[in-house]
Amino acid sequence: MPKISVLLPIRNAESYVERCLQSVFDQTLSDFEMVAVDDGSTDDTLRKLDGLSSDTRLRVFTNRNMASGKPLHVGLARVCNQALALARGDYVAFIAHDDLWLPTKLERELSTARAHGADVIFSDFILRSETGVDSVIHISEFDVTRLKRECYINASGALISRAAINRLGEKAFDESLYSAMDWDFWIRLGQFDKFEHLAETLSIYTRHRGQIARGLRHELAKYKVYSRYNKGRVRYALTVLIKPYLSRILHYPWKLIWH
Repeated sequence: MPKISVLLPIRNAESYVERCLQSVFDQTLSDFEMVAVDDGSTDDTLRKLDGLSSDTRLRVFTNRNMASGKPLHVGLARVCNQALALARGDYVAFIAHDDLWLPTKLERELSTARAHGADVIFSDFILRSETGVDSVIHISEFDVTRLKRECYINASGALISRAAINRLGEKAFDESLYSAMDWDFWIRLGQFDKFEHLAETLSIYTRHRGQIARGLRHELAKYKVYSRYNKGRVRYALTVLIKPYLSRILHYPWKLIWH
């Protein structure tokens, strides 16, 4: 069995998938499998995944309607749970289709996990803007109190032991959440398991307009997670939800904010 399962939940990612997968295949540590679960893509994503299938470490699964055979969209949280159910490694690493890994990412995180006996390793990352401007994000040591207030861990920049994930049960990701399910995932892991920060820049997080982590639905999902673990919900709603969107409505009333 592979030491690490690399999990790729993916949907309509034809512009990103090839370079994303190549950054995984270029890892200095080669003892891994890659499980890509397609959430009913309607673009050229599946064809591009098929073109990369010569690497036997890649396994591709897709959600389809059983009756019609057409692509079926089930949501990111469910796809993440599906990928976890298919994973065979002792450790799991997620990568978003629009993110990239630097070559030593898996090697450095695995060696750090072993050296410190940690359940979760999270590393620094590069934040890449839509215009291609890079900023290095240096993360501080793990603090579960801070994590309950803000999600500062990049999902593509972490390595998690399978044993820790198993303690969360069959549905490690909350399928009632439209987004921000990774934030809820880290908080629940952080209350019981050992996290270790690796102060090395090992992944690239790309910010662009097509991301799920944008818009009012995403902010509402974040509010739902915040409310589970914190007091001061009204203050959070006023500063994070109401104030910025009220300002947008007043200045740009013709623009849709729900996307």
